[in-house]
Amino acid sequence: MIYSNNTILFLKKSRWVKRIGYSLIIYLFVVLSHTLWLPWFGSFLVIHTPLKSSDVILVSTGSYVRFRYALELMKENQAEYLLLVGDTRLKVDLVNLTTLQMALDEAIEEGIPKDRIFTEHSTSTRHDARIGRRWLEERNLKTITVVSDKYNMRRLALVFDRVFKNSDFILRYVHQGQTLQGSHEKDLWWRNVPGFIFVCKEWIKFPINYLLMLKNNV
Repeated sequence: MIYSNNTILFLKKSRWVKRIGYSLIIYLFVVLSHTLWLPWFGSFLVIHTPLKSSDVILVSTGSYVRFRYALELMKENQAEYLLLVGDTRLKVDLVNLTTLQMALDEAIEEGIPKDRIFTEHSTSTRHDARIGRRWLEERNLKTITVVSDKYNMRRLALVFDRVFKNSDFILRYVHQGQTLQGSHEKDLWWRNVPGFIFVCKEWIKFPINYLLMLKNNV
């Protein structure tokens, strides 16, 4: 059967209309049903271990609030050393400094002895984990507390557990704002716009990291 050019054009437009229609239906379903799936998706991302003292606290300086929380833990003598990790290639325009350098300066200004603070260049969670394991091995230490944000904890633990596999090191995971007892309130953090965005981003990154773990690409 031979179609005219107009017929072919019409069929192509019809396919695009259907695709747009299906995409719109899916989008509306996701938005309208978010009260059903979002609580579970958000809660799944949050894990932690009871807050106990460790040899070292590791925190990425990519987030100021989690750095501040790690700093408060140091002030409470929850660790002997503070290991700051961050990307040294990126600088904050107004001050022409990296977040790593800014975090180091702030920690020293607030009374943490310089000989208890260390910095390392890192570009990813897997890089952070490798640094943490190497750091413990080189200094013959045993325990490490990793500080991050609530929404990042599940993926962080997935990566760190794999990198630290078959070792005798003790890993502890603490999220920003966690109480000393290790509990956290169901504060519905995922219902605000930034929280919703974080949930969506983590659920994109989480399966990717999981597949990388299966392929031993750590």
